[in-house]
Amino acid sequence: MSLFEFIVGFYVVIAGLGVTLLVRSVGQMIESRDHIKPYWIHSCWLAFIFVMHVNSWFMLWAYRDQPSWSVAQLLLLLSVPILLYLASHVSVPEIPERSDERFDMRFYYYRRHSILFGLLALSTTLSLVSEYLLLEHARYSWLNLLRGLGLVLLVAGLVSRRPAVHVTITVIALGILICGLTFIGRPIS
Repeated sequence: MSLFEFIVGFYVVIAGLGVTLLVRSVGQMIESRDHIKPYWIHSCWLAFIFVMHVNSWFMLWAYRDQPSWSVAQLLLLLSVPILLYLASHVSVPEIPERSDERFDMRFYYYRRHSILFGLLALSTTLSLVSEYLLLEHARYSWLNLLRGLGLVLLVAGLVSRRPAVHVTITVIALGILICGLTFIGRPIS
């Protein structure tokens, strides 16, 4: 087993837990749809979190030629899926089985948005820092420019409770996502 495979194994366990939590929770919301009042902004951010999980795993490939790893470097790298796991947990309510409780996702979103946006902003920041410190060739790219713009939006969402600001942030984030998805057509090399 190579060092990279060893690192990937640890990373995948953490990232897999986050994706599993998010997908399971969305499944619970679908099952309890009669008790849930959806909110489109909340739904968009669930999709964004899923894409962030996939992107963090995909970006891991860039580290394949890293000759050695310190514990600090590994912790920096692992902080990204850990923070995304926490964002997945915060982004969806815990819905007890056979519950008659009603959930208003608009209320839920605005009650937790600052925690969610803080976790996502920190995850994005640490991902960029990790790339900057460990991957000299990845410092300046269009993808990192989009992630930097996304970070600005996350900070704005962190500090603002105004629905109009969150609508604007979400629409711009959708645009960034569409631009970012154009990179999916490029093969891993």
